[in-house]
Amino acid sequence: MKNIISKLRAVPLKRKLQAAAAAVVTIAFTAVFQSYAWFSEQKKAAEMFKVKHPDLLYLNAAHGEDQIYFNLGNIDIYLQDENGNFVDASGNRLADGVPPVRATNRYVFSVSGSNTTAFTLQLAYTTNNDLEYRVYNAAELDTEPSGDHVDYVLHEDDPSTASVNEASVETHRYYTKGSQVSFNKMNPDSTNSHLALADSSNRYYSANYGSGSLVHENAVPMYEQGSVSTNTTDEFCKYFILEVERAEGNSNYQLDKETDIVYISVEKNNT
Repeated sequence: MKNIISKLRAVPLKRKLQAAAAAVVTIAFTAVFQSYAWFSEQKKAAEMFKVKHPDLLYLNAAHGEDQIYFNLGNIDIYLQDENGNFVDASGNRLADGVPPVRATNRYVFSVSGSNTTAFTLQLAYTTNNDLEYRVYNAAELDTEPSGDHVDYVLHEDDPSTASVNEASVETHRYYTKGSQVSFNKMNPDSTNSHLALADSSNRYYSANYGSGSLVHENAVPMYEQGSVSTNTTDEFCKYFILEVERAEGNSNYQLDKETDIVYISVEKNNT
């Protein structure tokens, strides 16, 4: 050990400084190399694992408003004036004996979400009033178009919050009808009895009603499903118009209406 110390003392000062500088450079190079390797690996990991939007799917009223504003509480069966007289599409009173004109009721709803390339719209309804239901793709507009459209008043501005001297201003959105969404009838009324679910080979009926001998035929809901593509994994919002009319060919012109239940639901398609 003494020999080593004596040899180190014998080394000239210039040689000692050169050796110290070489050691510092070696340590610095090692640290930089390790840091660069760490950043390189993190960059590769970021390229391999891109951040995706979360799997979200919402069913709302027009303009993405809350579901409570999607209201089917007032469905007209035939066109009538304020006095209850049957009228044509132009509002002219019909002569006695002329069949009434079916009223077309339209309601807007929306489906929004992210990371969903396709979803299934599901429609279920009872048949007390013999109504027909159709769903169309829709486009939202800020200005009122000249053609046929649905006028929707937004609920985001609460008139009750306006001051006494401040006029409440309604904000409108307008929706035009596009192509019809193709639905598959899951329990078609093949026997024209509204009770197709009661077919002996249909598992849905027995799962819900058992033998079902006392179930009223119009209380058994009909089920339909239609697939819709979004063509994106980003955030989206698609608008639809639900169209409701009295079944074509129905010759019962009474205006008394029973209660029907209509369900709309949405489910993400497995991809």
